[in-house]
Amino acid sequence: MRVNEPALPADREESLNPPVFAAGASLTKLANDFGTDKGTIILDGHAYTLVYELLFKNLRLQPINLLEVGLLIGGPELGNDANRKVTDAPSIRLWHQYFPHAHIYGVDISDFSQFESEWFSFFKADCGKVEQLRKIARAGVEFEIIIDDGSHASFHQQLTMLKFWPLLRSGGLYIIEDLHSQPRHYEKSLPNTPKTATQLKKFIATGCFIGTNALPAVEWGPVEETISNVMLFDNDQLAEMRRIYNRVEGYRPAVPNHLERPWPQRVLKRAHIRRLFETMRACAGVLTAQSHRGHCSPVTLAIVHKR
Repeated sequence: MRVNEPALPADREESLNPPVFAAGASLTKLANDFGTDKGTIILDGHAYTLVYELLFKNLRLQPINLLEVGLLIGGPELGNDANRKVTDAPSIRLWHQYFPHAHIYGVDISDFSQFESEWFSFFKADCGKVEQLRKIARAGVEFEIIIDDGSHASFHQQLTMLKFWPLLRSGGLYIIEDLHSQPRHYEKSLPNTPKTATQLKKFIATGCFIGTNALPAVEWGPVEETISNVMLFDNDQLAEMRRIYNRVEGYRPAVPNHLERPWPQRVLKRAHIRRLFETMRACAGVLTAQSHRGHCSPVTLAIVHKR
């Protein structure tokens, strides 16, 4: 079910209409071209799209509903005004290009209503306000994919998951990005909750979440009962995937290091030389890990599958 909204003037639709790329372009290539850090070269180059490609491929041409929380970097989580003027929503353009038959929904504390169109609907909400989240839920939309790329504050992530989990269809995916990066001023000012990565690790180990005064255990029950699987990815895993992808594709990261520079053409043409270099690097990585026992790369991406 979708929200019935009046069609907007064509000039308001144009601003998010993406350029036409080659049919079948990979999600990571699109992310890099659109300038979103979900890919492998923009800003931190999180490489989330390398994981998403495997999960989303069979849905690409389906008429799905996708919801993303947090539409543009630079909001209050970085100390900026919630009423900032926004001029773009790159990840929304990315999803429209990758899922041409989908209806995309966005949630943000800043106003992106100027971009609404026949394929994009917007909800303005503060993810720390229960009633505002409930209002979105009452719209009656069900989603195949929900992505939380909002403030990254633990309380916001968990409250949003509690209120939006019922909107996820059976078999759907609930994704939380940037679990390693909580804004300190939010963490101090919001109700005290465990880190979301800690909550998910607890669920994997015990099948239960940690109840708190802010988010009691009884509220987590319906979520716990309907989770099929949880996948967690840490920084090191994603960095390794990004490094290999960028080398093979010849991409140059925004802040490259000696391990992520593209292979020279003479090496690209000689697979046995590449394999030798990769083997040498893998051995060096093992030795480095041995010398840093106890180090654990932080979890940065969670994918939760609903039964």
